[in-house]
Amino acid sequence: MGTHKCPGCGCEVPDERLELLNVHTCSRCTPQAPKLLGVMEYSEKAGGVLVITSSQAEFEYLKKPANQRR
Repeated sequence: MGTHKCPGCGCEVPDERLELLNVHTCSRCTPQAPKLLGVMEYSEKAGGVLVITSSQAEFEYLKKPANQRR
């Protein structure tokens, strides 16, 4: 396969990137998704549930024990 120029910086980008990811830009010019944060929530004795969030404020709130969130 061939290559094409990145519209952001002009470097060569393999055409496979366009076919697989549907992205015209190189990896340096592509904005990265925010990291996901997870907290184990133990509401019952049997086991926990993983709560996933991308908000830092919500993550800090969920890190507190359940009896201190009120």
